[in-house]
Amino acid sequence: AKVSEELIKEITQRAKDAGKWEEDPYLVLGVPVSAQAKDIRKAYRTLSLKLHPDKLQGVGADAGLRDLAKVAFMDVVAAYELLGDPEKRTAFDDMGSGEGQAQFHTFWEWQMYGKGKTEPGDFYRGEPLISKLTAALWPKRVTGDAIWLVEFYAPWCSACGTFVKPYKSIARSLEHEAVEVGAVNCEKDKEMCSEWFAIASYPMLMLVGSDERGTQQMYTQTNSKDAESVLKWVREVAEEWGWLYAQAKMPHITSEAMFDEVVLNSEALALAVFSDGLHCSPCRTAVTNSLRLAASLKVLGGAAQVVLVNCEEKGNDALCYQRAKLPPPPHLP
Repeated sequence: AKVSEELIKEITQRAKDAGKWEEDPYLVLGVPVSAQAKDIRKAYRTLSLKLHPDKLQGVGADAGLRDLAKVAFMDVVAAYELLGDPEKRTAFDDMGSGEGQAQFHTFWEWQMYGKGKTEPGDFYRGEPLISKLTAALWPKRVTGDAIWLVEFYAPWCSACGTFVKPYKSIARSLEHEAVEVGAVNCEKDKEMCSEWFAIASYPMLMLVGSDERGTQQMYTQTNSKDAESVLKWVREVAEEWGWLYAQAKMPHITSEAMFDEVVLNSEALALAVFSDGLHCSPCRTAVTNSLRLAASLKVLGGAAQVVLVNCEEKGNDALCYQRAKLPPPPHLP
């Protein structure tokens, strides 16, 4: 067999761009900024098989090409070492963003500036399979059809400290499954814990979907938090959500005109769910149950539809508070 011209060109270009991982590791791995951890691991494995010098076989795989492949491969390894570590990835994504912050061109510069230190109270520092989630990171990580298992904890909570070992075990068990694993330190992100998810006790486990999906389900606090029990629950809910995402059609209304077209001008019966945003626990619970209803209606022939009206959308102000006459926010769905 002969090494393809396409591969030779790619190896040559990657070697020429050596060091690019410091500026744009996402580009080096060929993944979007919103990529889930599993997508990053998959991209790394694919590129490793493709670019590793020992994998080059056939006509054209001479010493010169192998040397270039080694350079290209080391860039991929460096990019993965950065993005494959949740803490380093968080630091890279945040570096130099926002007014009043120093601006950096590489992750190394950011570290030298002294911002790459972990703060006390982070139970999962250095844990590659558990992402530390914050309000700023949430829209970057929890995207699309991704399903996240999230632990909400407080550093002073003894039960939270006891749960660290089982939670790491759970993360390892889910490494190759369609569920991402994260943790929120409620002492640092109090708004997320109190206003977004109404966390009342610690540690709290929750399965959460993206804002596009709006799904949420809490793990009953009285249930055992041993790894086997939690994994059984996670897999059952994730399987259901995968089916819901594939089956349910629930339009998200973004304006009065869209509401009139989708609901009032349709012959199908419609159930409209008015939600005070998607960052509130009752809202997400209502959306999850609405998805279940929408999927069931589709199975029954689609004679009725379910639509979601997010009253935080500016285009829905008049629809929510003048036509539907909802009380001023905050309000229940």
